[in-house]
Amino acid sequence: MHKPTLLVIAGCNGSGKSSFSKALTPDNNSAYDYDLVFLDKYNSLIDNELKERMAHNLSMDNLKSNINSSIKEKSNFCYETNFNSTPLHWPEIFKKANYRIELAFFCLDSIEKAKKRVQIRVENGGHFVPALEIEKRYNLGFQNLNKHWKFFDAIHLF
Repeated sequence: MHKPTLLVIAGCNGSGKSSFSKALTPDNNSAYDYDLVFLDKYNSLIDNELKERMAHNLSMDNLKSNINSSIKEKSNFCYETNFNSTPLHWPEIFKKANYRIELAFFCLDSIEKAKKRVQIRVENGGHFVPALEIEKRYNLGFQNLNKHWKFFDAIHLF
């Protein structure tokens, strides 16, 4: 019997995850892009001191709903991540549901390139990420790749 696949598209900010994810997903479906969902939720809320937290909670609820639907339907699922925090949280849930787990990891050879590419993205209307956050995510992404690569059924490096 054919197993459904979870494809995790990972890499630092500016590495090309969103640009290339559609080409990597089965049937050219879009990957779940938390940043886009968050931005949509954030822009739909009225301004207040809790706006960012509320948008995050709504986005996480949306992600969980999409995941639960995919697992229930045994359909393929794909999401983007910096791979910097709790890298195996969602893959472990899919693995328990008998999914094949694949990782596509987008690499850049320097933090400076990541910062420059985020700057270009912002200049073209994309979302901003603070420089210190880019540095943190860049380093943690590679650390977690080195630590958890054996968990995945297949790894693709770009």
